[in-house]
Amino acid sequence: MSLLLLLAGILVVPDSVVVESVRTVAVSSHVGSEIDAAERGRFHMLPGFPGFVRAVFRQHADSGLTIDVTRGRARGDTVETFRVQPEQFQRIGNYLDRHDMAVRDLAALPDGAVQYQSLWQGIGLAPDSLELATRSGPTEGRDERRVMGGIVGAACGLGLGSTVGALAGISFSETRLESVYAAPGCSHPYWQRYYVDIYDLNQFPYGFASSAGAMGGAAAGWFQGGNADQARIRRAMGSRGVTGYDLFGDPILQTEINERMPSGNRAVLTFLGASGGWVGGVGLGLLATALVRSIVFKPTPNDSIVVRNGAFALDIPLIAISLGAAIEGGYLGYRRGRVLDWEAGFKQAWNSRVQAALFEERRQ
Repeated sequence: MSLLLLLAGILVVPDSVVVESVRTVAVSSHVGSEIDAAERGRFHMLPGFPGFVRAVFRQHADSGLTIDVTRGRARGDTVETFRVQPEQFQRIGNYLDRHDMAVRDLAALPDGAVQYQSLWQGIGLAPDSLELATRSGPTEGRDERRVMGGIVGAACGLGLGSTVGALAGISFSETRLESVYAAPGCSHPYWQRYYVDIYDLNQFPYGFASSAGAMGGAAAGWFQGGNADQARIRRAMGSRGVTGYDLFGDPILQTEINERMPSGNRAVLTFLGASGGWVGGVGLGLLATALVRSIVFKPTPNDSIVVRNGAFALDIPLIAISLGAAIEGGYLGYRRGRVLDWEAGFKQAWNSRVQAALFEERRQ
């Protein structure tokens, strides 16, 4: 009989020890031993857990603390366990015990959002997620980069094709000896003789190279822009329209930020970008034109050059490359200005959330 009792004790005691080695603890008297969705919303707890169901703090035999967070998903509930430091557990408890004052204090501090997020360090959302959200920038419109890439590529391709076409299509025709009657000041008048080199432009190779360059550049720009659009779509799908979180961990949507975006930075930076692009494009265009002149034309100090059948063709590289660079520079400036306006809109959306929450706290 005593042997049976001993065996029963051996079988029962380990189970009782295991059961008592982990116990549920309440982080604050305001929420109890289990935190449900209503308590999480009321006290702005545990940001970054979509589909939140419940959370439980547990203390282990070695005095270590963990939290089990249950989330509801399409395939059933899942439980995630995170380790919690004792000091962190105490800070969360203090936040809940003095919640009304804590919310006001955090909202008044410049880094209140970061301090709030640090309460949940290692539990779901990282404390620097707000800073990451402001750097992610706004999403572009559908096919925006594709269209811009095609336009800029066509302009720059036309400039390059015109340069190649000029090199291939201009050929020497004849040299004429001419003279001009000069009567300078008090000197004796005389006839100044000089030579005129005449070049013809073959329209077919020039037009073929210019058209091929424009179409090839447009295709390359369209393809490159399409890749950028696809990457943007993948990023947008991954975020599901959520671009950040407010002071209390609630998501801030892209549409909410768009409603609050100013337009000043976009206007200024678009103008500056287009101006800078034009200056750079003119430099490249002049370089292309100078390349044609230095390779094709061989003037001497007493020569003049005349191009028949399309002298304006020599200006196409300058015009096309300058326009393409101005368009690209303006677009880059616009994108940079939109990022700055987006960040300002994000801050306005975040501040409006804080003010609304403070109003609700005071009303209650």
